[in-house]
Amino acid sequence: MNSGELIERLGDLPKGDFQLVRDRHPDASIETQLVEHDLANSRAIFRCEIAVPGGGSATGYGSETAGDFRDYIEKAETKAIG
Repeated sequence: MNSGELIERLGDLPKGDFQLVRDRHPDASIETQLVEHDLANSRAIFRCEIAVPGGGSATGYGSETAGDFRDYIEKAETKAIG
């Protein structure tokens, strides 16, 4: 199943509203991983994978810098989730 099919299976979710994923698929997996934290440039990159048991997964990445957000690490993770 590709990411478009996963989105169709999950239904019309507002961007970033993964509480609905949990409500509709309580056994879904949403995992984030810090890919890179560049202290010299105050940049963070996160990877997020969402998987629904029985088929379907999607992966996203998000990055931010301290120049854009003081809490850039948290913001990069949020961006990766969606």
